[in-house]
Amino acid sequence: MIKGWPEKIQAAQNALRYKRAQDAYEHAVLVLVVATLWIGVPTIASQTAKPVDEAPQEQESRNTLTTAVDTHKSESKPAPVGSKEVAPPSDGTPVFHASTSLVLVDVLTQDSKTGLPLNELKKDDFRLLDNGHQVSILTFDSGAHFGTRPIVLWFVMICNQKLWDEEGSGFMRNKALLLRPALDHLDKRDTVAVAHWCDNGQEAIDLAPTADRDASIAKIEEVQHRDPTEYGTRVGELSVQRVLRLIIANARNTNPQPLPVIVFLYGDRSGLPHDEADAIVDDLLETSAFVYGINDGGFPLNHSHSDFYQEYYIAHYFSAATAGQFFSVKPALFATALDDILVQIHFRYQLGFKPPALDGKRHELTVALTDEVKTQHKSVRLVHRSEYIPAKLQH
Repeated sequence: MIKGWPEKIQAAQNALRYKRAQDAYEHAVLVLVVATLWIGVPTIASQTAKPVDEAPQEQESRNTLTTAVDTHKSESKPAPVGSKEVAPPSDGTPVFHASTSLVLVDVLTQDSKTGLPLNELKKDDFRLLDNGHQVSILTFDSGAHFGTRPIVLWFVMICNQKLWDEEGSGFMRNKALLLRPALDHLDKRDTVAVAHWCDNGQEAIDLAPTADRDASIAKIEEVQHRDPTEYGTRVGELSVQRVLRLIIANARNTNPQPLPVIVFLYGDRSGLPHDEADAIVDDLLETSAFVYGINDGGFPLNHSHSDFYQEYYIAHYFSAATAGQFFSVKPALFATALDDILVQIHFRYQLGFKPPALDGKRHELTVALTDEVKTQHKSVRLVHRSEYIPAKLQH
């Protein structure tokens, strides 16, 4: 853990709020300038005491100015190939690049010296490779500028199980409120949700995505205060797979599709057969989901992560496969861990490209900085998923 971690994360949150407030101010100034020009035309015209039969010229002047403003807006960002460009709304809502074939790659940056993200990179600072072949970056968005799609933050737990608090999710009982301060740092368009699975084969979305932050805290407590069930069955392995697919389906059926950020509140004493674990990873890669985890460190990871039959510690396995992270911290730092996750996600860059083939197979994905930028930022590393799966073209 980096020295002064809570303070650094708080500083990053403050920097993000300042950057976005600055962008909002600049946007407001631009709107004011355009509005002033618009209002100024008839004002100037009215001072010239034109005869009535010249009124059509005045209307023509107004139309000319309107056309000039609209042309400027339409030429400011040409629509990329294979996507549909949507004009930016006046309320600062992010623009979404809609396409059946455009792949969006979320890239996190981190300065190894400070642990904080780098928020001033541009499109030309990146190189993107698909299976080792460079591809053109068609769209570029930055979370620091409200440019990326909203997230849905999923808290995922195993249900209350007998004598299984540290191995499972019971360590969160009466401690969910410790997460609450971090939820204030969600963007206004972000949502939060809660889901669980059980070793008795029951799973459910307990709270569908909502803007109600307090409802998620109450639901975590409710799940962990239910009557305990028995633990440790094959039925539970199937149940965790089903709940993750419920979450994935929820994202796919939401328009526009949000970025699922799954946070396991879980000790992670778990295992899945290799093929089943990899099938879940495939589904996560198709939706660009990030997987993270938070626990209190009460259950130590004391043996290999896998053997011939199984992947152990599946929440850790899923987080590694999706470029996420797992935090084992004291309860007093739960909010700091969640804040760290939100800083990473909100400061992310989003690169869009058209895949060479829509084959439904895993493609190796490489994102790198240009040599010049690497020289300028030697301590910065990029974090992104190492593979992606383009949706297979349906005939």
